Amino acid sequence: MRKSIRALCAVTSAVMVMGMMPLSAAAAKEGEIIKGNFYYPSDDKGELQKQDYFYSDSYFKTSSAKDNAHLTTMSLVLSLSFSNGKDGVTKLFDQIGFDNVKTYDLDAEPTKDTIGTAIAHKKIGDSDLIAVSLRGTNYEKEWASNFLSGISGDASGFAAASEKVNERLKAYIADNDLKNVKIWISGYSRSGAVADLTGVYINEHPDEFNTSADDVFVYTFEAPLASSSDKKYDNIYCIRDKNDVVNYIYPTGWGFYSNGKDQWVGTDKDLPTYKLVMDKNIDIAQFGSMKQDEFLTEFTVFFSDSMTREEYSQGLETQISALLEMYYGKTPKEREDLQGMVLGMYISQIQLNPMAKQMLLRDFYGITQHNSDKMYKKFADDICALMDKSTLYTAASAGSGPITAEEYVTLRSSVYPLLRALGPTLVKDYMYSIGINYDEALPADYNDPDFDPDRDPLFTGKVSDELPTGDEDTTSEENTDPRDLAAEAGAAAGFNAGLKDGVPFNAVHGASYDDTPVEGIAAEYADVYKAAYAEKYEEGFKTGTASQISFFHTLTFLKNVENIIGDHYLIKVFDKVKTADGYYMGIFDDEVKGDINGDGIVNVSDIAKVAAYVKGIKPLTEDELARADVNGDKLVNVSDISLLAAHVKGVKVLK
Repeated sequence: MRKSIRALCAVTSAVMVMGMMPLSAAAAKEGEIIKGNFYYPSDDKGELQKQDYFYSDSYFKTSSAKDNAHLTTMSLVLSLSFSNGKDGVTKLFDQIGFDNVKTYDLDAEPTKDTIGTAIAHKKIGDSDLIAVSLRGTNYEKEWASNFLSGISGDASGFAAASEKVNERLKAYIADNDLKNVKIWISGYSRSGAVADLTGVYINEHPDEFNTSADDVFVYTFEAPLASSSDKKYDNIYCIRDKNDVVNYIYPTGWGFYSNGKDQWVGTDKDLPTYKLVMDKNIDIAQFGSMKQDEFLTEFTVFFSDSMTREEYSQGLETQISALLEMYYGKTPKEREDLQGMVLGMYISQIQLNPMAKQMLLRDFYGITQHNSDKMYKKFADDICALMDKSTLYTAASAGSGPITAEEYVTLRSSVYPLLRALGPTLVKDYMYSIGINYDEALPADYNDPDFDPDRDPLFTGKVSDELPTGDEDTTSEENTDPRDLAAEAGAAAGFNAGLKDGVPFNAVHGASYDDTPVEGIAAEYADVYKAAYAEKYEEGFKTGTASQISFFHTLTFLKNVENIIGDHYLIKVFDKVKTADGYYMGIFDDEVKGDINGDGIVNVSDIAKVAAYVKGIKPLTEDELARADVNGDKLVNVSDISLLAAHVKGVKVLK
C-alpha cells in the first residue's frame, strides 16, 4: 500500500511538473503543433513585448515550393528572436527542439564586416533539418556595409556577408556529419538580402550542402534588392510591405533583383507631397497626395535614372559607409546628442538665417547654369563655412561633443564628395518639377575651363561677402522683390491647371519642357508655365526671391521619411504577416471550413482544388472533402464553390 501511495505521488508530481512546463519544452510528436512565446520590439524605441508562436515539424514534410502561411509566420519569428539578443535565438531553438547550436559574430560588438548568425539542427524522420537565423536587428556598425553596392555583380556588402554564411553552413554540416539535409533560412531587412543570396547559392550548388531544391526553405522579410540575377526560385519567399522603402532599395534600374516569390502585404496609404516656396524666406508647403507605394516606386526609378550604379559606387558609397560606421560606433546617448546638434546647426545657420538661405540658393542656381567641379566646390565651401560657426564644431574642437575633432574633420571633408555625387540628381529634380528638359538644360562639361565663380556676375555684388551668423535683424529691410506679379500669377494659373487629382502633371507623367499636356490637362498649361517660369523665374532665382519651386521627389521623401521608415518596424511587419495565419486566431487546420489544402487560409487555391474535384479532374482526400463541404449538405458541388468565392471576395464570410 505504501509503495502504491509513493508511486501515485511520483506520477502526480511528474504530471504537475509537466503541467507547469511551457508546451514547447515537452518533446513534440511528429506533426504536433508546439505553442510557445518570444519577445520582440513593440515599437521603434525597442521596447520588448511577448508574442506567441506556433511551430510544427510537419511544415517541412512537403516540398519547399508549396506555400505555407504557418511556416512564413514561424520564419519571421525565427528572425525576430534576435531582437532579444543571442539568448533570444538560442532559447527559441531549445523550445522547438533544435540542438547543437552554433553562433557567429554574436559575442562581440558588430563591425562593418560581421553578420550575426545562429545555426542549429534537429532530426525529422530520416532527414536532418538545419535552421539558420540571421541577425537583422540591433546590428550597429553592420549598417555601414548595407550601402556598399560595388560597380557590378551582387550588392557587394550583402554578397560578402552571404559568402560567410555559406562557409559557416558548409562547415556546420561537415562538423556534425549531416547527410540528408533540409535547410531552413530566415532573414529580416539586411539579413533578408543576405538570406536571398544564400538561397541562390544553395540552389545552384545543392551537392555542397547535401540537399536538394525541394528541401531548401528560404524566407526573407523586408529585404533590399541585392542580386544581379533576375532568376526566380520556388523555394525562396520574399515577404514585403508595399509601403516600406527598404523593399525598393537597391533599384532594379541598377540591375538589382530578388530571387524569390514576392508576397506583398499592407494596404494603400496616402502620402502628402511637398513643394518648396522661396521668397525672402524659404518654406515648404504641402500640396496633393499620392499612394505611398506609387511614390516609392517613382522615387527609386527617378533616382536610378539620375545616377548610375557606377556613379553611386565611385562617388557615394565609401563616404556614406564611413559616416554610418562612425555614427553607429557611438553610444545611443552620443547619437541622440549628435542628431540634436546637427538639427540645431541647420536651424541656426540656415533656417533662421535669410542671408545664408540666399547664399546657398545662389550657389544652387549656379550649379544649374554651370555643371562644374568649381561650382560644386564653392557650394561645399559655403556649407562648410556655415558648419564651422555651429555648436557642433565648437564642441568637437573642445573635446566635449558627441564627435571628436578628428571625426568632425571627416564629417566636414565628406560634404564635397556627397554634394558632387548628389548634386546632379537634385538639379534634375528641380528641373523635372518645373518641366525643363534636364539633359538639354544642364551643361555636360563638369570642368568648364572658362568658368570662375569668383568672377561670375552671379556671385559678385548679390550677397555680402561676410558670412551670416543668423543673428541679423532683417525685419526693417525694404522690400525689393523684383518679381513680375502678373507673370507669377500666370505661372500659378498654369501650375494649377497642371494639377490632376491634386498631383502635379509633371510629377506623375515625367513631363519634359517640350511635352504637350495629356488629355484632361488644360491646354494653356505648357505655354503659360514656360513663359512665366523660363523668363521671370530665373531672374528671381538669382536674387533669392523666386517662388514655387517643387523639388517633388526630394522634399516629398524627406518630409515623409519618418513615417516611411516606420513601416519597416518589426511590430508592423509581424502584425501584417500573422493575419494570414489562422493559428493566431485560434483556428487550426482541421477546424477550418474551406481550407482545402490545409495551409491555414481560405483563398483561390482552395477554390481551384474544389473546382478540379467537381469537374472530375482530381480527387480529394477524406479530410479535404470534409473541409470542402462548406454548406454542410454532405455534398461537394458548385454550391460550395460559390460560398468559397463569396468568402474570398469578402462578400459573405464562411461560418
